[in-house]
Amino acid sequence: MVEKDKILKVEKAKMSMANLLMAMNVKFAYDYGTFYILDTHNPEKFYNFCKNHGMRESELATMVVSEIDNEF
Repeated sequence: MVEKDKILKVEKAKMSMANLLMAMNVKFAYDYGTFYILDTHNPEKFYNFCKNHGMRESELATMVVSEIDNEF
């Protein structure tokens, strides 16, 4: 049986998230308003990453981050 990797699904994030991810060389995919973060599967670490790189608390509060199986 093949074990699938876990990734993060980020919904309700602003498009500026793409700029941050590209600037920090983070692998991600984007599909109709949803970001898929390929380098991590820990929501808490991702929130800390965003906060430490200048994302506002109000933007963080609106994001919905969940761990999913990698289907890419």
